[in-house]
Amino acid sequence: TPNGVLVFSDHVSSWTGALFTQNIDAAFQRLSVGGSLEVRQIEGSPNLGRIRRLIGAAWGKEELLLGDRITIAGFGRYESALGKHYVGVGVDGRIRLTEGLTVFGGASTSRRLPNYQELFWTDSTLARPGEITAEEHRLIEMGLLYSLGNAGTVRLAYENRTVSDPI
Repeated sequence: TPNGVLVFSDHVSSWTGALFTQNIDAAFQRLSVGGSLEVRQIEGSPNLGRIRRLIGAAWGKEELLLGDRITIAGFGRYESALGKHYVGVGVDGRIRLTEGLTVFGGASTSRRLPNYQELFWTDSTLARPGEITAEEHRLIEMGLLYSLGNAGTVRLAYENRTVSDPI
């Protein structure tokens, strides 16, 4: 039987921001660069009050087209959030063996930042060993792509992702 006490905790949040991207294609290379600026806010919360975070990022990818069969790429990302700075980098490549068959591979390291729920959610069902920090992801992959023309593509791949400091 209800006792007449109503307990609630409404949270109002908003995200706003701007995104810039530029792609440049030339005969032997493709360059993609971009940047973003986001304002993530908790507008009002009986538990947290008002919180405002500014997150900025910049990224780029350079692909070298070595003939019509080989592509090699390098990419990177810089992110500033929660008063800290993070860098992610990677490389990948493709070799077209035949008209329909391509072999590919790559490796990267990056960070995943905690979202608001991960940062601030606390109750009796949640146990945390300490401060929440960004996860570090290390990924390697390699595989084959086989084009079936208009019927689609078959992708066979091996991927290994290692996550350090999981949230």
